[in-house]
Amino acid sequence: MTAVTTEQKLLDLGGPGFSLGNEIVFSQKLLQGANQVGHDGSVCTEVSVARQEAQCIATYSFPGGQITAQALVIFGSTAPYDGSITGGTGKYEGAKGELHVQNVSPTEGILTFHLEH
Repeated sequence: MTAVTTEQKLLDLGGPGFSLGNEIVFSQKLLQGANQVGHDGSVCTEVSVARQEAQCIATYSFPGGQITAQALVIFGSTAPYDGSITGGTGKYEGAKGELHVQNVSPTEGILTFHLEH
């Protein structure tokens, strides 16, 4: 599925530029083809200046429930990464597995949920 950013805000809480404690808060619409199948909300907190790394936590909302995930992300990298699925609600209750993310632009990515049964 494709995730397209619809809202985004940088909270520059530390020194100028990338610094510990800065947060990026954003929402995305989740698309399957041209159809919106859900949305998400995420917060990424900058945790390492040396590695340009942030801890990101996201909640993905779909009809019938939600899925939560988290990952350490290298800012500015276009390399794909995997996050841990940490839980879910409704029909996703007890969800676990991995979320594969491939960023295709600063505001768009391809998400693949690998849920364990």
